[in-house]
Amino acid sequence: MAIQINGDSGISGVNGSAGTPALQGTDSNTGIVFGTDTVQVSTGGSTRVTVDSSGNVTTTGTATFGGVGTFSGDLRVQDGGNFRVRTAADASSDAILLQNNGNITASGSATFNGVLKVNRSVSGDGCFNADLNGVTKASITSAGSASFAAGAFAIASDGDITTNIRGHGHLELDSTGSFGSPKVKLFGNTGAAEFTGSVIGKALGPAYAFEITNGTTNMGGLYRDSAGANLYLKNSSGTNNVSILSNGAATFASYNDSSTSGFGVNINVNANTGDVRTQTQSTASQYTQLYGAYFGSTRTFHVLANGNVQNTNNSYSQISDVKLKENIVDANSQWDDLKAVQVRNFNFKAETGHSTHTQIGVVAQEIETVSPGLVYETPDRDAEGKDLDTVTKAVSYSVLYMKAIKALQESMTRVEQLEEKIAKIETLEARVTTLEAG
Repeated sequence: MAIQINGDSGISGVNGSAGTPALQGTDSNTGIVFGTDTVQVSTGGSTRVTVDSSGNVTTTGTATFGGVGTFSGDLRVQDGGNFRVRTAADASSDAILLQNNGNITASGSATFNGVLKVNRSVSGDGCFNADLNGVTKASITSAGSASFAAGAFAIASDGDITTNIRGHGHLELDSTGSFGSPKVKLFGNTGAAEFTGSVIGKALGPAYAFEITNGTTNMGGLYRDSAGANLYLKNSSGTNNVSILSNGAATFASYNDSSTSGFGVNINVNANTGDVRTQTQSTASQYTQLYGAYFGSTRTFHVLANGNVQNTNNSYSQISDVKLKENIVDANSQWDDLKAVQVRNFNFKAETGHSTHTQIGVVAQEIETVSPGLVYETPDRDAEGKDLDTVTKAVSYSVLYMKAIKALQESMTRVEQLEEKIAKIETLEARVTTLEAG
């Protein structure tokens, strides 16, 4: 039987229990309970605080310290400086363990001022969250993936990276691209693009290095050959729309100057030379434009498929400033040269591919015997640019025209001289007539 204390002190000769403490006040189920090397404090018939022989203190229920820290469940401060918090739901496990070396371990969820949350209760769920005004801005899952700004930037557990651009499209860095190499995907509202790359110098074989899709269908892409040297921009049918070779040469559309059905543009590079070529199919009109120059929206110069050149003012110039010239003297007589020029009618052979209508002009080999400076040669090459060891002769008609002007001036001088002689003869004839009449 416990000793009842109605005053300020009293002694009990028994240990007591939580329901009947050994040392009581006026409340029979509230007081101090003694056990083997333990002392307990009970209230309302339940043990609230226990101190064991090692100095460990265990509490149950809710404990408040200085009105600041409030703990629900099982709170323990052990010897050695360890601090443990356990919940009523699992009194045998530490919900929070603060060790004397500064390490903190939490087995459940933790929220700090409503901003930083730690949650490991669900596998794959966000186990780390940073909130702002109640909205999660950063999250790390138990698998190791991370998401920031509501998915605007995300890192998957396998290393893939995804960005979302204002909800209109996103960028993906995929670590498991084609041929075992990383790839980059660009997604928009109406289509997608995919880049596949590798370590520099590593040959992937024939493959799309850049593919454009509408989400399901291949719309074409950038293709590299087996050697990785040439690049091709293909359409959805697999046709090369643009070809860029390793030497810098490029072909657009279906250019093929060995075929009458070819058409497009070619930037040709051969050794230390380069040129630009355009082609139209032989079935097109001979007046099809091959090249055009525009001043604003007005076409001022163009070259037609039949070789005609047109411009708006019929002006073709040469740099002619006296400050650039020296050894300026009158040209020699061109009379004999022009008399020797054989002006011919002719047409081109059908196999040349040129128009076969009748033209007027000269033949290079013929005029070369009269004025060799008017003729120049260009080497013949095949479609690959290989020299065929033959040449084609051409005539500088613009120089021939200047020779014709010189010859015309000489002719004008002779005409003027003849006119003076005729005038004199006519004067003499008039005098003779007058004498005969007199």
